[in-house]
Amino acid sequence: MSVELIRLKLRRADGTVALLSGSVVLHPDGIIDFFGDTMAHADTIAALLDRCNAAPRPLEEVPLGAMVRDTAAGLTADRIRIGIVTALSPLCLRPGQPVTVAEGMDPDARALLQRELATFRASRAGGVRTPMAA
Repeated sequence: MSVELIRLKLRRADGTVALLSGSVVLHPDGIIDFFGDTMAHADTIAALLDRCNAAPRPLEEVPLGAMVRDTAAGLTADRIRIGIVTALSPLCLRPGQPVTVAEGMDPDARALLQRELATFRASRAGGVRTPMAA
């Protein structure tokens, strides 16, 4: 099952921020599809995803206010679609850090997201590195 990250905010290490209206789809085989304006940032996003912790770890839950104030380099998605399940709880990916979600995400959606991200990360760690632009 694929995980689609929608309405993205890409924060670079130098503090610059790009608000993206396109989406990124993470497939279980480790392939990444980029849509809309995310294609212009494909290399940066793919590198960032590869620098996130590859080991399957539980999703950490943080207060929404803390996530909004976070200035660390990374990628934040306002909406997540896992197969046909849509979660409006933001998700944050940062290099070397566990994946975080805003508090209050539906437990079933959270478990599904956890499983699918673990599959994606395991595939990426296994050597799949080719981003695909659609």
